[in-house]
Amino acid sequence: MNPLPYRRLFCVIGAPGSGKTTIARLVSRDQRDRIGHYSVGELLRREIARDSEAGRRARACVERGKLAPLDVVMQILGDAIASDRRPCLLIDGFPRSLEQALALDEWLASQSSLTLAAVIEVVVSEATARERALSRARGSDDRPEVFRERMQAYLEFLSALEDYYETRGILVRIDGEQAVDEVVAAMQAVLMTGD
Repeated sequence: MNPLPYRRLFCVIGAPGSGKTTIARLVSRDQRDRIGHYSVGELLRREIARDSEAGRRARACVERGKLAPLDVVMQILGDAIASDRRPCLLIDGFPRSLEQALALDEWLASQSSLTLAAVIEVVVSEATARERALSRARGSDDRPEVFRERMQAYLEFLSALEDYYETRGILVRIDGEQAVDEVVAAMQAVLMTGD
């Protein structure tokens, strides 16, 4: 059996409502044969809707704005991307903590053809994030009280996560307050580095 070709992984992080999923989806939309996009939030919501064992374990956390159990996230994410042969993979909404970043590193160490190329942070103000998150009708995780919990969880772990990736020289910040097409262009420029 031939080994998988060399592939690059880009993680997209940002506050709830920062636009990370929308931007990642737009970036990958016209290049589906080359770029795979996986939203951890969407993967978790799908498992919850399926009422799978992983979904049941994640449900209570997600509905309260808390981080889903690490083993559940890693299982769902690993299952989704392990066999994706596209040269570029975008994961949005992960990692959200240093613990998750270390688990990702451990998982990547077992994936000889996949390397973490960059962590892209979509930066927006809390006011912008709140306005965007509460104006979408995605589910129970977009209620005001859940948004507050999600934002608090995001901010609680953000500086450690930024420090970890900045030290490795792979953190790239994008201004998410710009027009959508400008944010898309900025993310595309990051993906093209090293091509």
